[in-house]
Amino acid sequence: MTKAKDGTIVFVEVRTRSGPGAGRAALDSVYGDKRRRIWNAATAYLARSYPEEAARIDLIAMAAGPDGSLEVAEHVVNAIEEPG
Repeated sequence: MTKAKDGTIVFVEVRTRSGPGAGRAALDSVYGDKRRRIWNAATAYLARSYPEEAARIDLIAMAAGPDGSLEVAEHVVNAIEEPG
């Protein structure tokens, strides 16, 4: 958890994959139950610690190169919203 410049609390889920299409694969790895668990954990924490604060959940996809180096493939702001 961190705070954005505007004061919004930001939870960040970081996913790493390697190989062709690693960035997209990392993004696609957060779906269904995983999204729901992240949402539930963030909202429970906010309810206890920061009940009046604005918040969002971002997703950062990391891609591992053949040499083991990591690069940010994509940063999706407000990637996980309340499950429907």
